[in-house]
Amino acid sequence: MLNAFREWCDRNPKPALGIGGGLLLVVVIVFARSLFGGSNLPVADTVRMVCVQSGKIYNLDREDINMFPMTNPKTGDRTLVPITERNGHEYVPKRYAALITDQLKDVNQYIDPKTLELKEKS
Repeated sequence: MLNAFREWCDRNPKPALGIGGGLLLVVVIVFARSLFGGSNLPVADTVRMVCVQSGKIYNLDREDINMFPMTNPKTGDRTLVPITERNGHEYVPKRYAALITDQLKDVNQYIDPKTLELKEKS
């Protein structure tokens, strides 16, 4: 099989150079990613969570988070969802929208189900 490939490369030098160049490019990209890193971004040790029932914000250790909604440390109820800041407003990330609109809809008092924005406490 290898001999057949070598013979084909001898008869077709331009495509063979293209294949060799492509393989070299892949090797260079893999080496550069390993050298300079692609996933070495710092990750926060804590995650900001909001209680949909009280509106209180908590910072939980990332290692303690296993599933959503998380348990509120004060009440013991599973009412905590992740929250992030954008343009000066607090939002629940879109990937957790179903928690707000389905699972927590009966207890949610502080997250707008349409915009996922944290409502101001009155």
